[in-house]
Amino acid sequence: MKRWAVHFVIVIVALAASGGAWAEPANAKEPKLTVVNASSHCDWCWGHTRLWHEQRYAEIIRQVLVLMRSHPHYVWLLENVSEELAPFLERASREWPEMIAEFWQRVREGRIEMIGAVSNPRLTEVYPETMVRNLVLAKEDFHRNAPGAAMNVYNAVDLMCGPSQMPQILTKAGYRQFMFSRPVGPQVVFRRKGLDGTRMLSARCFYGYNAMGKYDEPVKGFLPSPVWRLAIGGDDVLPDPKLLQEAAKWDSKKKILATNSRYFEEVEKCGAPITELQGPLDTLECYVEAGLHGDRSLYMQNNQDEDLLLCLEKAQVMALGTCEPIERGAVDQLWRDVLSCTGHAIQWAWTVDYEERMAFARHRRVKIEQALHEILSGIAGKIRFRAGLGSPLVIFNFHAWPVTGPAEFAVEGDTTSLTLRDGAGKEIPIQFASPQQIAFIAETVPACGYKTFYLGRSTNAVTATANFSRGTGPIENDRYRARMRSDGALEVFDKVRQTPLGSAELGGLGDIVYYDAPPPKHWEMSGPLGPMHRWTTKENDLQLVQGPVFAALRAKGTFGAHSAVRELRLWRDSRRLAYHVELDAAESNGVFAIRFPTGMTGRVFAGIPFGAEPRKNFDKEPFRGEFFVKGYTNGFYATRWADVSLSTGGYTFICPPGAHTGYAFDRANQTLEFLLLRVRPLTPGLWGQMHPSIKGTGHHVFDCALVPHAATWREAASHRDAMESHVPLLAFSPDLGLRRARPGKAPASKTGTLDDCVSFAETGPSNIVLSSLRPIEPTDDKKSLEVELRLYEATGRQTEAVIHLRQPVESVQETDFLGRPTRELGKIDIRDGGMRFTIPPWKIANLRVRLKE
Repeated sequence: MKRWAVHFVIVIVALAASGGAWAEPANAKEPKLTVVNASSHCDWCWGHTRLWHEQRYAEIIRQVLVLMRSHPHYVWLLENVSEELAPFLERASREWPEMIAEFWQRVREGRIEMIGAVSNPRLTEVYPETMVRNLVLAKEDFHRNAPGAAMNVYNAVDLMCGPSQMPQILTKAGYRQFMFSRPVGPQVVFRRKGLDGTRMLSARCFYGYNAMGKYDEPVKGFLPSPVWRLAIGGDDVLPDPKLLQEAAKWDSKKKILATNSRYFEEVEKCGAPITELQGPLDTLECYVEAGLHGDRSLYMQNNQDEDLLLCLEKAQVMALGTCEPIERGAVDQLWRDVLSCTGHAIQWAWTVDYEERMAFARHRRVKIEQALHEILSGIAGKIRFRAGLGSPLVIFNFHAWPVTGPAEFAVEGDTTSLTLRDGAGKEIPIQFASPQQIAFIAETVPACGYKTFYLGRSTNAVTATANFSRGTGPIENDRYRARMRSDGALEVFDKVRQTPLGSAELGGLGDIVYYDAPPPKHWEMSGPLGPMHRWTTKENDLQLVQGPVFAALRAKGTFGAHSAVRELRLWRDSRRLAYHVELDAAESNGVFAIRFPTGMTGRVFAGIPFGAEPRKNFDKEPFRGEFFVKGYTNGFYATRWADVSLSTGGYTFICPPGAHTGYAFDRANQTLEFLLLRVRPLTPGLWGQMHPSIKGTGHHVFDCALVPHAATWREAASHRDAMESHVPLLAFSPDLGLRRARPGKAPASKTGTLDDCVSFAETGPSNIVLSSLRPIEPTDDKKSLEVELRLYEATGRQTEAVIHLRQPVESVQETDFLGRPTRELGKIDIRDGGMRFTIPPWKIANLRVRLKE
């Protein structure tokens, strides 16, 4: 089981480029070479207004350019486009237009080094494709304006090291080295081996304030490097001309003013032995953001919009196959709009700025849905609907496998005597989820495709009600039987495996609890959390509904001035236990969590961008526990899901859509938890200017799920459940659009070219995940149709991957994220109506496919 060791160290010897072996310097207390980096940390929205920061960064870059005119050896590090460069370009266009060309000239000369991307997000708080687009769009911008400019180092300034797929992600985006800042501590250099085996030279080194430690200070587990990095700068500081005066006096053999790239070049060139690390290095990261702002978290909004944008891109590929015109560039701008809200300090923004960004995010959501509506409307206009069955309701599936699951839509007008039929005329059971909202189970909706149903009226129709009645159950579906105890705790019995789920002695499966928290001193929110409180319920607050589409148990409870509603919903034929939670929080200081006593101490795994990694041996993680993230012994981050399993079975928890951290597994109590909402006061003084939503008060809504399964998460493929939960089936009617319908007749289509049930793309087997499918500009002058697919192996097993596209494939090229040809996969066969190739464990595959017209 060595491959799942959380982290271990290997010492390797790197020889100098000249072939000579490394020799210890005569004076080991002094570095062989000190590389000085000059920068100003772009701490956007931290401690000042957004306008102040924009004006500051514009002035910083102006002063840098002025200094460069008289100091030809001066170099500067630029952190990102969105928060740092964009304000300069905007102001320069009005006040210093000549400086725009001057800026790009300095970039081409290598004197201004771009060390980041479009934005500087926390690497564990954005979803996978936002991370990729952040890197790719920045490279495209810089290569367009400064062809040949080196962007070799990704520096996560002021941030932690991110998940164990970072070496592969950064390499595929054209980066060679990686640097990060936290936790604050002595400088260390190491090679990081990623999940798939990709190695990347990396360094933990703070960004300024002389917080790099001392050169001769030993760090346990790390070999010293004879090359030392000294970062000159700090948050939002202006460039200091005195640095240039001092640099003129340095012995260039011992100390130089240079770039991050030069620093890593010198580390490699010196040939000293370098420590190697692999596995998770810091699974806590910025855990204090768990539940921050509740459902008004900008990071949650960003991640939800990633899922919508990926649906939009897949819809564009569907439209390509119907000859519908599409606008490619508009989607890139929407990705930039998402990235403009991902700054690493944005959750602590002042009131007016957070309000403006939330308003921007709401408008962005509308624009994405408008674009999606237009594309789906064009596709629906090509469908040959069946006559005589009713008004068409097209259910779209944006996953690369067929999905059977719930679909919901609002009914316009009269809701009596409604019937729903499939394309064969078979009547489909429907049930009201609310007075105007109907739910049904859409069976086997094709992969990356759609299936049409028909809404009509019938005098014999009987629609199940959504009304709850008083009671504690039991309720059931094909898989589970559930009931509530008098205190609202849930007991669930697995009918398939004939066993009760969880541990009744430790609580119900999905208890809502409240923990006291230490009072914050200013912005910090370290732990540990205090006593746990359970809710108080009344008999009248326990309700149930049983219907042909779903059954549900609803309970309401109070925690003093706080109140909570939790609904467990059992969808027909579903293995997911779906939870709907509503919290009404009063002013206080604590954390609401949903809690699952699993009754097992199995192995814990967590989803991460493009893979999964274990969660154990936290005390051996070399970078765990920054000073403002103390006291969360069992906490960890995950992307979409976390799982605890034995070989005989386990549980996968699926977080609310867009959430990113807040998981914990208490081995002593065998309990998996997720922090839903943090409630805290605003502190007096400077940090009292934060947006009031950071207090967590008011009404919040969360949807999450638990997947009990046989065997482990790999065999159960429960990562698919997480994706289906976050991106559910989408209902579309030709006359009313997204998620709305009304009974009527099918429109006549004389030009329809599509059947009423079609798949446009499918991948397999179940451990192959399609991350992105989008149209791209042709690589030649021909008006050919080209698409890019990004997929990955999700369980750590070498696999024969199969991709089927509706349109025949003319050719395929394996590339990196930038479209440059690579050869990691070997031969890709085009046969049997699809593409086949062998994909190694955890590998991300990027394919550019030309389709036959």
